Amino acid sequence: MNELARLLVQGGDETADECFKGVFFRQILPASAAKKDRYDLVVSAFSLLELASEKQRNEVIDRLWQKTNGYLVLVENGTNAGHRLIQEARKQILESNESRTTLEGVDANEAENSENSLNNMAHVFAPCPHDMVCPRENDGSGTPCNFQVSYQPLSIFKKDVSALRENIKFSYVVLKRGERTEESWPRLVRPSLQRHRHIHCDLCTASGQLERVILSSGNCGKTLYRCAKRSNWGDLLPIKLTKDAKQDIQD
Repeated sequence: MNELARLLVQGGDETADECFKGVFFRQILPASAAKKDRYDLVVSAFSLLELASEKQRNEVIDRLWQKTNGYLVLVENGTNAGHRLIQEARKQILESNESRTTLEGVDANEAENSENSLNNMAHVFAPCPHDMVCPRENDGSGTPCNFQVSYQPLSIFKKDVSALRENIKFSYVVLKRGERTEESWPRLVRPSLQRHRHIHCDLCTASGQLERVILSSGNCGKTLYRCAKRSNWGDLLPIKLTKDAKQDIQD
């Protein structure tokens, strides 16, 4: 897998230089947790399900987060099992944060410790626009929070792939160091249902709830309506939902 990843960043040419600088490939996770050994982007894809126990997963997740200076990306299969592992890791990191404090009211001697505390915080950058429990856990549908991507399989596995594309579902979370500083737009968590002159959108919102809104050019304006029509499953929708606004949209 490392050799394939290296070939990809070489543009498919084994003799070429890597397209990106500062990319490292390792067989095992480095042991050091020093800040100088952290990385802006840490990615773990389709790996957690291969670990035998919850204890092993917790240890790996802790080490991945210790290595993260900016963003930690976790990806698993879009099944119920994959969704549960993503939620398990998400909960572990969010609950391991130090208690949230502000810099107000602290003297100069405490400022550095408070700044370190803020740096140790985490929030969900994507797909959730909130840090609360995933609403899929309590909606009674038994369906995971997942998304879909289309890809063309490698020719070594298929005889004729000239016009063939396949779809795969995946669950993921992107965790970012630091405090959430602003309210996020809601995200489309299922394909939109387009009807005559209106569209049904299933959204995960900043309030930690799943909401279905009905958009038309009459209740939200032509620009937002066109944007919603062209948005795909997994996209953010540039709309701020308040209680009054949701009532107006649905009416």
